[in-house]
Amino acid sequence: MLDAYEADNSYSQAKAYLGTPQYAHNFHRNGDEDWVLVYMSTAGTVVFETFDVVELTADTYLRVYQYQNGAPGALVGSNDDICPQYYWLASCQASRVVLPVAANTAYFVRITNAMTVDYREYDTSYPSYSLRIAYQ
Repeated sequence: MLDAYEADNSYSQAKAYLGTPQYAHNFHRNGDEDWVLVYMSTAGTVVFETFDVVELTADTYLRVYQYQNGAPGALVGSNDDICPQYYWLASCQASRVVLPVAANTAYFVRITNAMTVDYREYDTSYPSYSLRIAYQ
């Protein structure tokens, strides 16, 4: 089942992040990825993070790229597990990147599922997560 943000499977289909958390993203097929474009109007430290990661089916991998001429530029941050020593816990399978940002800059955010096993054989729900981008 597609989530409310599809189609967002490439940077050219990225959905704008409008300042409030995006709830209930999902990976509707193996290899699905989600792209978001965010504009930062003021300078500061920004937290890009996934949360509400569904245990056993989702393990988000978050990458942040500078916006460059309508496409992803340099990779400026990435994270797989926020607490890798406890990677099996759902709360640790979330991802977090903290970056200083300049005023009037934009970033592409790419989220993929690092889980390589398809557990939907046992659970028919789709791997899901939520996304939050906010100043620290």
